[in-house]
Amino acid sequence: KEVGVDADELLTIIKDQQINALPIIFGGKGEICKVNTIPMTYNLKIGNSYSFSFCSKIEGEWAIINGGKWYTNWEIGKDNVYSISITPVEKGEISLCVQFKGDNSYTEYIRYICD
Repeated sequence: KEVGVDADELLTIIKDQQINALPIIFGGKGEICKVNTIPMTYNLKIGNSYSFSFCSKIEGEWAIINGGKWYTNWEIGKDNVYSISITPVEKGEISLCVQFKGDNSYTEYIRYICD
């Protein structure tokens, strides 16, 4: 099931209004994440660097997955701010995911495509 903002609608809002905050993203279990920085385009490019930063009180392990490459070297700052920069190396999906404590699977929060 996909949820979120329609890309065309978001682009219109950005062009027509001043945006000073990103939306709150809710996890599969109702947790709230406050996004500080994420790529704001669905299509990412191999070899380009991208930064991700968000605040989360979720108890779990976060990962960005790009094909067979897993990025898990998060800097965790004050107030549970998670930050990481990645440079994709594989074509295909890139997903920001979390593994909740007591669960063996990962829950996807944000998805991109890389080419």
